[in-house]
Amino acid sequence: DGLRDVLAKLVAGGGDFATSNELVRAPGTTHRLLAFIEADSGTDIAVLLLSAQLLQQALRRCPLDDLPADFFHRLLDVLRAAASNTSLGLVCTQLALAATVLVLRSISLPAEQILPSLSGALQGHALLAVLTLLAEELHAPSSKISYSPQRAAEIRDALRRGSAAVLAGLDEWGGGGGAGGGGAADHLTSLRCGVAWCTAGLVSADAAATSAVLTSRAA
Repeated sequence: DGLRDVLAKLVAGGGDFATSNELVRAPGTTHRLLAFIEADSGTDIAVLLLSAQLLQQALRRCPLDDLPADFFHRLLDVLRAAASNTSLGLVCTQLALAATVLVLRSISLPAEQILPSLSGALQGHALLAVLTLLAEELHAPSSKISYSPQRAAEIRDALRRGSAAVLAGLDEWGGGGGAGGGGAADHLTSLRCGVAWCTAGLVSADAAATSAVLTSRAA
């Protein structure tokens, strides 16, 4: 449908802001972009990265009723695939941001089910990326996002209640007890996530003081 040509032109510098903005706002863009990423995971990384970036931008304000019922599950599938490919680190971040935006906006996913749903569908770097971005977007969104203050409050309350389990998982990951190997990269990944949760006010001072990833390992 010409989407690949449009993306390639934008990457090559032949497009402009108006073109990308028009694409983001066009009806059905989210579905087209996700389908493109699903079908073209082996395409040029720059094109793939742009498609993931435009996807998360479009999800910030698109009518959620227009999304297919299986959209969220498909998004998590491509996120898992990207996280397993070390050359797609930036693509993984943009897809994790897209998943984060959808979690924040989607009232069909009750706040208390966010952590169980994410931990049941994702693991390793993909899960840590979404958990980190979830806290960061709650605290200081990277760009405008359309969701209600009530939804934000409900999510904050649910995440605070689940913060002890999240910190325990970070301690295990950073220490090599989980999927992480306990190396420097895993320490930094888990530390960044823990700091984001603290910055967003999701972790109590007492809980932070007893977390290895935020204390002894951070030192």
